[in-house]
Amino acid sequence: HPGLLDHAVAGFLPVGESPVDKLSEEAVEEAGLGADMLVHARPVGSIHFVISRKPGLQRGSVYIFDLEIGPDTDLENRDGEIEAFLTMPPDGVVTAISSGRFKFDSALVATDFLLRHGCIEMDDPSYLRIGPALNSDPDWSHRRSSP
Repeated sequence: HPGLLDHAVAGFLPVGESPVDKLSEEAVEEAGLGADMLVHARPVGSIHFVISRKPGLQRGSVYIFDLEIGPDTDLENRDGEIEAFLTMPPDGVVTAISSGRFKFDSALVATDFLLRHGCIEMDDPSYLRIGPALNSDPDWSHRRSSP
């Protein structure tokens, strides 16, 4: 997704692979982060989504980890997939999400982070639309359409 914003570390998780092992692999490749940093990564949840894409619906899940890094941490792209690393304030992230500058799944993860850390206030008109959307039931198999 050239030109779109992503997270410092993200990657596709093949079926049967461990999310923690994949985090370690991607952290080294995409940001040059070693095991000494990753011991501080905290699993904080997952997001499940369904999106309409050609040729049909795509379902997916994203495991989410938080990792606080200091301003003196140098991120180093090692796989050539990252153009640049940016630091953005929360309101800048909200603006970037609203204007479609994030990859679809990365926008969901960023929104989850903003909600969990109180960066989107409860009196924000979009709060009640965003929160339930991120926490909806991903199992659509029990839902039936009307005949």
